[in-house]
Amino acid sequence: MSTTSSGERILRASLELMTAVGKTGRNAALMMRLHAPYCAKLIGGDRVLVLNRAYKPLGLPRAVDHLAYEDFAIGHGIPLSDLPLAAREKLSAGDPAEVNVHFYLEGGDEPWAGSAARAAYMGRVREFFDL
Repeated sequence: MSTTSSGERILRASLELMTAVGKTGRNAALMMRLHAPYCAKLIGGDRVLVLNRAYKPLGLPRAVDHLAYEDFAIGHGIPLSDLPLAAREKLSAGDPAEVNVHFYLEGGDEPWAGSAARAAYMGRVREFFDL
């Protein structure tokens, strides 16, 4: 990415936190479900919002109900134009029910399952966002 939008800073902090945890188990799983990127969703055609496992913007707890993603697009979103072409294409491809969404977990490859799974997952996230 070429800019340092607030969304990018949130994403980078999340990845740094995941690296610092360096553990597996219940506490790591709970922390990563809140702070780890689960998917990226295109909002309003020009911003990408990175969501956690509860489909909330990174860092928001599951207890937050009924939020409108558009309300978070400016403060938490990353400009679509800042993403590499491959990432922009992934956000518009796939199952019509999930258009404009890209998921990072593949085949149950959960980052809290171990260091190899976490490294593979973080590699996919960094590649998608060109970090």
